[in-house]
Amino acid sequence: MCGLVGMAGPGILQRDIEFFKDLLLISQFRGRDSTGVAVINSNKKKSAYTIRKVPESASEFLSLFGSRGGYLNDSYSNIFIGHTRWATVGEVNHQNSHPFDIGNIIGAHNGTLVDYEFFSKTKTDSEMMFAKINREGFVKTLEGLSWRSVYAISAYMKSEKLLVLATNGERPLHVAFNDERSVMYWASELRMLDFVANRSRDNRPTEKLTRFTLSKNYLYVIDPNDISKGNHTPWEAIKIKDAWEDYQASKEFDASSTFDMETYLITGDKTKTTTIEPEGNVIALPNFSSGTSTRISEAQERWREEQRIAKAMMGVTDTTINAQTSMFQTFGGDDIPWGDLDDGLPHSNTSSDDRGVSTTSDKKPSAISELLDELIEARDN
Repeated sequence: MCGLVGMAGPGILQRDIEFFKDLLLISQFRGRDSTGVAVINSNKKKSAYTIRKVPESASEFLSLFGSRGGYLNDSYSNIFIGHTRWATVGEVNHQNSHPFDIGNIIGAHNGTLVDYEFFSKTKTDSEMMFAKINREGFVKTLEGLSWRSVYAISAYMKSEKLLVLATNGERPLHVAFNDERSVMYWASELRMLDFVANRSRDNRPTEKLTRFTLSKNYLYVIDPNDISKGNHTPWEAIKIKDAWEDYQASKEFDASSTFDMETYLITGDKTKTTTIEPEGNVIALPNFSSGTSTRISEAQERWREEQRIAKAMMGVTDTTINAQTSMFQTFGGDDIPWGDLDDGLPHSNTSSDDRGVSTTSDKKPSAISELLDELIEARDN
């Protein structure tokens, strides 16, 4: 579990930079092993950018680079891509921290890839995926992933000067548009966007946002200069083939048969044995109607079990997994976004009040809210 945060648009002001810093800070609830930010100006003839990353928490990162004179405070830049890492594959060091800068691509990834081609003793699966994207493009790379691989990505194409957001639905990604100026934000959790938007401090007013969840299996390709006040679809949505649907349709696996999942995760060998059953249409079913809480629970447990097996192969213990899950649940999110609409359009998650902010997501556990306030105040002091 990692955290993606960011913002883009021609209307970025200093208060938006502070908004982004707060997003990055609370994103450390999703990962404290490493933190990195790419600050990009796509308006120049050749994309200009600066990337800083450290194998430390977001608090430490901001103490190094978050001062008013630091590189984060460049309001002339129009794209900010942030990432906080919870290490699963690869050591905790500078090289394995996101965002990655590979050829024409700057990219950050949340998720775990089980495809054999992305296993390495020296590199992360994320870095190898972006290297393939640089060689073969987003569509071919993402469509070639196993249905057991999961991702949400935020990336930038230097030559084309375009921002790319995408998720396969197993790692959520949410966007929010400022109702008063030409700025778009994104984060791995809606609560992160709501918390920062509704927090007034240092004479900074609250922000009025219109928020959406991105549909799975689409590439959202965005020219940052197309982000404008009132425009909630500043992108071209490109459909990505659903690997799970392909798996279901494939004759290679019989849903009633069994196969060795551990062997498959490590080698890609799909030889049928008698270890773990895929359980047919229960695993990762993309859309659940109301009244199916039992099946959702079963699917979630099955998903978590697969993740435990995958991470055990990578040297991550159940204790680490459980601690990670517990911390995430405490913050109030759900990393398995059941029931999202699959039509390439953004969808509002709940009804909004007259501020354009969710009437339900504003309610946070008081202890967590106080803790986040303390984190932000500690950073500022």
